[in-house]
Amino acid sequence: MHVNTYIYQNQVVLRQTGRHAAATPNAVAQLRCKDGKYVNASASRVTFRQFPTLVEWMDSHGLADDLNDERYQDAATFNSSVGHIEKVVANFGAQFD
Repeated sequence: MHVNTYIYQNQVVLRQTGRHAAATPNAVAQLRCKDGKYVNASASRVTFRQFPTLVEWMDSHGLADDLNDERYQDAATFNSSVGHIEKVVANFGAQFD
């Protein structure tokens, strides 16, 4: 696959720790937990349809930050807020062993 990416797209793939190599960097998938260990998870893998379930779970621990806000019910806002959502999810993961 990587050779094909180079040959047909003239792109060099980059190593992405814990994920497949890709021509462009993507969201970090290793989240540091409270005990210093890591969990391999990424909010960027959560679809717009799945997002309310994630937020409900985070909110049950009081860690949903502003993700319950109505604006995230809009797909465009959801897509443009991935960076913020990733930070909130990273904070969520950091609270647990």
